[in-house]
Amino acid sequence: MYGLYDGFFDLFNKTMDNPKLNTMLTNYSNPSVYLTHAVIGAIAIIALPRQFHVAVVESSTEKDLKTARWLFPLYLLLINLFVLPLAMFTVLQQDDFHTLDYITLQIPMVYDQQWLALLAYIGGLSAGTSMVIIAAITLATMVSNEIMLPLLMKFKSKQDAHSQQLKARVLNIRRVAIVVILFMAFFYYRILSQYNSLSEIGLLSFVAVAQFAPAMLIGLIWQGANSRGAYLGLITGFLVWCYCLFIPVLASAGWVTDEYMLGPWGIEFLRPYELFGLNGLEHIVHGTFWSLALNTLALVIGSLYYQPGFAEVEQAQRFVKIHKPIKHPNKPNYSIKIADLKALLLRFVNETKVDGLLKESTNPLTGRLIEKTTVDDKLLKSADRLLSSVLGRRGSSLLMGKLFVGEMDQFDNLNTIMDEVSEVVSFNRELLNSVLQNFNQGVSVADENLNLIAWNQKFVSLYEFPHNFLYVGISLEKVILFIAKTGGYGEQNVEQLVWQRMSELRSGSAHHSVRKTSDGRYIELQGNAMADNRYVTTYTDITAHRKIEEELRESNEELEERVEDRTQELTHLNTVLHKANTNKTRFLASAGHDLVQPLNSASLFSASILHKLNSLGDCESKDNLLSVAHNLEKSLNSAESLLNELLEISKLDAEVIKPNISVFAIDQILKTLYQEFLPLSQEKGIELRFVPCGLSVRSDAVLLRRVIQNLLSNALRYTPSGKILLGVRRQEDRLWVEVHDTGIGLPQDQMETIFDEFIRLEDNKHNNEKGLGLGLSIVQRIVSLLGHTIAVQSHLEVGSCFRVNVATATPVAQQKTNVEVSEQETGNNSQLILCIDNEQQIVDGMGSLLNDWGYQVVTATNEQQAIELLEGKIPHMTIVDYHLDAGVTGVQVMQSL
Repeated sequence: MYGLYDGFFDLFNKTMDNPKLNTMLTNYSNPSVYLTHAVIGAIAIIALPRQFHVAVVESSTEKDLKTARWLFPLYLLLINLFVLPLAMFTVLQQDDFHTLDYITLQIPMVYDQQWLALLAYIGGLSAGTSMVIIAAITLATMVSNEIMLPLLMKFKSKQDAHSQQLKARVLNIRRVAIVVILFMAFFYYRILSQYNSLSEIGLLSFVAVAQFAPAMLIGLIWQGANSRGAYLGLITGFLVWCYCLFIPVLASAGWVTDEYMLGPWGIEFLRPYELFGLNGLEHIVHGTFWSLALNTLALVIGSLYYQPGFAEVEQAQRFVKIHKPIKHPNKPNYSIKIADLKALLLRFVNETKVDGLLKESTNPLTGRLIEKTTVDDKLLKSADRLLSSVLGRRGSSLLMGKLFVGEMDQFDNLNTIMDEVSEVVSFNRELLNSVLQNFNQGVSVADENLNLIAWNQKFVSLYEFPHNFLYVGISLEKVILFIAKTGGYGEQNVEQLVWQRMSELRSGSAHHSVRKTSDGRYIELQGNAMADNRYVTTYTDITAHRKIEEELRESNEELEERVEDRTQELTHLNTVLHKANTNKTRFLASAGHDLVQPLNSASLFSASILHKLNSLGDCESKDNLLSVAHNLEKSLNSAESLLNELLEISKLDAEVIKPNISVFAIDQILKTLYQEFLPLSQEKGIELRFVPCGLSVRSDAVLLRRVIQNLLSNALRYTPSGKILLGVRRQEDRLWVEVHDTGIGLPQDQMETIFDEFIRLEDNKHNNEKGLGLGLSIVQRIVSLLGHTIAVQSHLEVGSCFRVNVATATPVAQQKTNVEVSEQETGNNSQLILCIDNEQQIVDGMGSLLNDWGYQVVTATNEQQAIELLEGKIPHMTIVDYHLDAGVTGVQVMQSL
């Protein structure tokens, strides 16, 4: 202005002397282009990624907003002071420039001001680079946070669970996104820059960004707008933008045929620049109008059609709210002291919870309550919620409602209110107590935290609880532990009984059982879930009924003995005996674990004794004690072996065992059995040989292995010296698994009976081991179950050969799988878990449970306490209650942490 002209006014006068520029600046007959560009520019201020990042993301306080309200308009005004003179000069001197792009560089170069061109270039490069960096980082952050991170959290593997690994992956995603965004932007520029000016490319991009405006603006003023409507509007707007603006640009570049500009299938009504018959508008104006109009229409229709979710309604009420002046025509005039409120709460709530509620009203130096402080509305609402959890809404409303609506003048003082509510609560409790006390059964009721909240006197007398042992809020685990220790559940392991009973209660499902107490009584337990996650259990003494059942059973047995000689009664008796035997068999089959467990425990204790004796030094009694311990171990092993045989044959008779037929190599079981029996045979001085085989069979590998194991065990038991051979003999499409031995052999008269139950070859000369004679009977039953056959050949004092016939099969390719066990899968429970709940009893119980499981636990009642106790550590898992004190939610705490 001052180098080529005599200031701004000289430039302005020469501009107005130019007829073309005069018309351009003074003619407002068609302002659509200017208004459209102004609207697009205004939207770009808040909708462009870099603008949104600076204006919204980096705005941390209201102070920033107040500053931006005057500073940003001032910035726009100042830069436009230079834009208008530059534009007027460019148009006046346009003959000196071959293109209007990069005009700020061309002006100093045309007039030989190279240093000024270099300065303008450096400034433009710096500004452009900063905009590219901010825009790329903003878009990459949006892509990672809104698209990729939710997908990672949804489909993450166990290896991704570690926070450091997840952080590194997110950073890598952002870096890749930045590179992809820059590449796409460069590709977009290279496509369009050859056929359009830089300003035209910018306008096209600004129209695309403007599609976010309807959702942003309407969402701020209309509570009915929802996410589905916004998505529908955005999709519609972008499709119209592509149809009316972007694809025509591609057509001008030759990427799309020129027939596209005539409309699909030649329909003029659908021409991109004359959509729906609207013509005469500049193409940017035309595309902006239709894209924003249809975007807004789709947003409104979608929002009206789809029902918003709860989260959307809550969000709308939080941000879209018409603020009206609050009138208080009857504003309550009362003053409630902290001391009065505490006295009220202590009548119904335990002291720990009350102290937690009034913690902010205590003196930080002395820790004492500031009793004369007036209660504010926030504390009253918190007290109302606390009372509601104990008294219910009706009882709490009777008390707190009068405080909120300002009816305190109806009461002489706060104690009057407390007495009235106490009468209501007392009446309800007396009514409930009267009903409970008139039950013939004992009754106990537990709350959602498995704390006892109600019981009757019959329950106390059934288990003879000490005076004042039961009280409201006592942990049900303590009650069950007392019952178990006093024999109320029978003479079993106390810890196991308590664990089993608590597991039944935690499941919340219906329960029924009969327990025999240590003094011979029978107590029937029936439990059912109630509303609000409570659980009621009834206890009925059915000892008299059981005695009658036992007397009836004894009478029936006497009657059966009287008539057992009669043929008709024998048939009935056989049926009863068969049923009893079946029940016995099923009982033994189902109770195998409980029967074998004591023997297993005794075996472990015996092994422990042997280990301790072996670790002792030389002493006189060591050898004697070792001998006794070895004998004890042998006795326990014998007893366990006998019981295992009895249980196994019971399961077979009860048809509990079901074969799992598959195809496998016979060597899989023969080789392992050979390796297991080889040390035993060497200890006894017997040569054990094994002939490998490459055939495959169709059978149950576990059951077939049990058959061959029993045959090998018998061969080893009845072979004092000599050899044992394990091998296979093929016969057409079947094979024989054979066990040969040079043992004592079998007499010919016992060849048919050796597979019967409790038939055992007596050989006191060579074998001192005792048994029930069930081994071969088990073999016979398993072979029949599998559909195989068994044969035996034997000669007395020569040896025996037991053979099992099995069908061969085509081998199946075995797939090897390598299982990698991560640290999480190995049961490493050393991870840190954070538990936050405003109820101290809840976090204490949860901490105790998780500690028993072997985890490290930090428990807290609020966010501040959690931060202090963590001491900078990052927990692997966080368990937070949703409703915390002072209106804080668990979601807010997680966002803060």
